Amino acid sequence: MNYREFSRGTIYVIGCVRCNQLTFFEPRTMSKRKHHTLSLKEKQELLKNLDSGQSLTQLAARYDVGKSTISDIKKKRQEILDYTSQQPSTSKSTERSTLKKAWNPEVEEALHSWFLQQRSKGTPISGEILREKAVLLRLKKVRQHTITEYFK
Repeated sequence: MNYREFSRGTIYVIGCVRCNQLTFFEPRTMSKRKHHTLSLKEKQELLKNLDSGQSLTQLAARYDVGKSTISDIKKKRQEILDYTSQQPSTSKSTERSTLKKAWNPEVEEALHSWFLQQRSKGTPISGEILREKAVLLRLKKVRQHTITEYFK
């Protein structure tokens, strides 16, 4: 579309040459929207509202995000629904806003099972101990990988 923009005092006019449609707006109303990150729970609600027929514009205004954000959530629909369906309903995971995956799923899984074993024994685990165990598990995995590559 071919748009022309011109100023008339404090009101701006944008006109489409092809369809002869004019849009009037004041510069003060075009202030930047503050950054707002939606939680996974809000994203689920948003997807349900999309299914019920609400428009992108309505949802963008309701959740105070841009239409492109709504489109991005719509594109990641399956990934969001898969992640939230795997989490227990009592989990705080729906309060998260991102779907970060483990850097190394095998090490993550081994660390989690080790952590559960230690907790069942009543052993207190600090963040530092957990970090050290993660490093050890990662090194063990690297050694196993190196040995198998060496003997191929």
